[in-house]
Amino acid sequence: MSAPPLDRALMRAVADVVITEEKARVAADRELAARIAELEVRPIQKGDAGEPGAAGPPGEAGPPGPPGPRGDAGLQGERGEPGNAGPAGAVGRDGRDGLPGAAGKPGEKGERGPSGEPGGRGEPGERGAPGADARPWRHRRAYEPAQSYEESDTVSYDGGLWLALQDKPGPLPGGGWTQLSMRGQRGKPGDRGERGTQGPEGRGIADLSINEAGDALVVEYTDGVRRSLSLVTR
Repeated sequence: MSAPPLDRALMRAVADVVITEEKARVAADRELAARIAELEVRPIQKGDAGEPGAAGPPGEAGPPGPPGPRGDAGLQGERGEPGNAGPAGAVGRDGRDGLPGAAGKPGEKGERGPSGEPGGRGEPGERGAPGADARPWRHRRAYEPAQSYEESDTVSYDGGLWLALQDKPGPLPGGGWTQLSMRGQRGKPGDRGERGTQGPEGRGIADLSINEAGDALVVEYTDGVRRSLSLVTR
């Protein structure tokens, strides 16, 4: 069964709508790009300075300042006349020895004395028994509370690296773990890059056609993209 003939006026109306919408979109994109470029080069204008505001209420009195330096010594007064000598007292008897007094409080700790000269080198001790082979470190990736860990396992947690000190070290952080590295601080923002080159021009309509079935309008753009618009209404 052949497709019904298409109304040429309808096809032209649809094509005009597609072309109008595409032109409007391209014009809007160009206007937006021009506005952005204008805002980037426009200098920031500073407004006029306003009038000074009214003076605020006086603040509270501050604390007293430190004492000033000591003044110069005054002049020495005149020496007075010596008084009359008093009568000599009688010689007293020797007193008895008193009981020993209580022990006084310990004095303050003195400064540390200088270090003595180093002693001579002693003889080497006997060689100890060979130790057990150390476990190699094994990285277990990010820490998972549900996982079972052994001594010398390393995990990543909160931006740092942690080492298990024993089998079944328990939750992290905890006494069974030691932290090997910490999360680094965030760096400063980099310098603003140079302005890029202008982008390519927007696409337009290169050709309009009807598909072989006669039920769709095929729009081919200048960038090679093709779109099909249905001409059958239900």
